[in-house]
Amino acid sequence: MTVKLRGQAIITVELHLQALDERLLVEASVVPVAAIAAEVVVSDRQTDAGLVESLRGAPHVHVLRRGGTKFEPVVQGLRETQVAMVVDDTRTFAAGPARMDSELSHIAPGNVHSVEVVTGPYALTEGAGAMGAIVVRTAEVPSQSAWRFGGRLGTGWRSNGTGRMGQARIDAGNPAFGFSLRASGDLLDDYRAGRSGDAPVIHVPGDAATHQFGAKARFRPATDHEILVSGFYDEQTGVDYPGRLLTAEHFLLRGWRASYRMATRDGPLTALKLVTFLNKKSHRMSNRGKPTAMDMPGRRPPFALDVSLPTESDTVGGAGRVELSPSASWSIQAGFDAFLLEQDAHRFVARSRDRMLLFSDAVWVGTALRTVGTYLSLGRTFDRGEVRAAFRLDSVSAAAGRASDFFVEHSGSELESKETNANFSVAGRYDLGGG
Repeated sequence: MTVKLRGQAIITVELHLQALDERLLVEASVVPVAAIAAEVVVSDRQTDAGLVESLRGAPHVHVLRRGGTKFEPVVQGLRETQVAMVVDDTRTFAAGPARMDSELSHIAPGNVHSVEVVTGPYALTEGAGAMGAIVVRTAEVPSQSAWRFGGRLGTGWRSNGTGRMGQARIDAGNPAFGFSLRASGDLLDDYRAGRSGDAPVIHVPGDAATHQFGAKARFRPATDHEILVSGFYDEQTGVDYPGRLLTAEHFLLRGWRASYRMATRDGPLTALKLVTFLNKKSHRMSNRGKPTAMDMPGRRPPFALDVSLPTESDTVGGAGRVELSPSASWSIQAGFDAFLLEQDAHRFVARSRDRMLLFSDAVWVGTALRTVGTYLSLGRTFDRGEVRAAFRLDSVSAAAGRASDFFVEHSGSELESKETNANFSVAGRYDLGGG
């Protein structure tokens, strides 16, 4: 259209709605896994929401609520032990018999650098029995060209639930050495449920207090070699569980990890990694504030009870991996992993007024689970897709201490078992658009 001098024209501008194009920005490099559908869905720019709760918006992922502060992820229908939850190459398992503390419930969002969801078909490189996986990496120790200090401080507050949160991190390093120290905590209170009209406000119990502390140290004796040691402590106390028979007095997790990594760009060998770890988790539940802690005439028994359920879940293990790139289009991974899980739980029921023990029973009678696995993964990329295949072989043994008379009577006295499992998977991706 041409407008002459001193002329007039009417220009009509029409706006059309278009679909929102959402893209994920990957801020950390991730190691290829033996599954095509792997996405980094969480970066270190997190809110005060729990880590697992932050995964609600990720494709193929749902969460189950286990209590006031506890969630458990479900990946394409896979749940609990079917999904390997790996935090900095380490494994932990629930100390609550009802899985009120999933493996991811002890990581504060502010300490997370990335989360990778492996949806399948099988995450054979991440652990025994892993049909899916969630791989969490915490913030790395920074590497500077010269010695330099840094840090970050943050706080937040939420009106409903009186959520008060805070976190701090200090780090320093140069090419040869570095360290980081971090701390975080929050204090939660009862929250108000939604209402409509003149309905009364409903207060839902939501008390909880959490504190986390962590430290990492990095050493680089040579350019391509790195040694990393770290420690971690997480404390969660006074967690209300509305609708449940017991209240969580505490969840305590102490973790230690050491790793060695060699990375090079020359030759087919691109990386070599060795990891060893120890995680000790303690948990105790009681009937504090529950109906059983009060006298109630007409009930059996009519007097108040004092119920205590302490549990332990300890994991020690290690892993190793070799990564090869014979060419630009081929990738090979070979490795092993192993862990020993020991769990123990007893329930004690006493009369509250004089603390006389009425009875006790074993929930977990000193159970022990040992796994040793090896795997091989092959990957081939093309202009418009890729194909990956993986094979895994696991040796598993399980044992338990003295079982109850009821268990022996109905299930037998055999408390040990061993098995060997082989798994194989193939997955492919082809870009139909070709763009």
